[in-house]
Amino acid sequence: MGTIIMKPLAGGAYTQDCIDFAICESRCPYQLPIREMLKKVHKDLSCQSLK
Repeated sequence: MGTIIMKPLAGGAYTQDCIDFAICESRCPYQLPIREMLKKVHKDLSCQSLK
């Protein structure tokens, strides 16, 4: 399996930088659970990089 490179999100932030403030969710026109999604993505990518 190849190396996973964690790239920053918009504004230079990474998934692990989320401080659970919920502004993104209140602004999302699709009412997505962004905080939970970021946690899952970070967990999934962190586990993949250990393989």
